[in-house]
Amino acid sequence: MTNIILCGCNGKMGKAITACVEMMENCRIVAGVDLNTKADSGYPVYDNFDNILESADVIIDFSNPIILDSLLEYAKKKSLSVVLATTGYTDTQTKKIHEAAE
Repeated sequence: MTNIILCGCNGKMGKAITACVEMMENCRIVAGVDLNTKADSGYPVYDNFDNILESADVIIDFSNPIILDSLLEYAKKKSLSVVLATTGYTDTQTKKIHEAAE
C-alpha cells in the first residue's frame, strides 16, 4: 500500500486526485495539506507540514509555489519522494527542486 500526502487537497485538482485514489486498491491518501483545512475527504487536512502526524511514502503536490521550501524541507527530513504538479516556479525555485532531487 502506498501512503500519500496530498498538497492542495481542497483545490480542483486535489479533489480530482482524491477521487482517483479512492478507486485504487494499492494506494491511499493519509493526509492533506491546504490553507483550507476543511476535511471532508476521509483524511485529515493540515495547514502546514509541521503538524502532519501520519506516515507516508510520497507527496503529491497540486498546490502553490509559495509552499515549495517547506515541502522540500519536509520531504528531505522524512526521506519522501515528491511528485510536483504545481506550475509557476521561479528559476530560483526550479534550482532548489533540482538540488533536492540530487
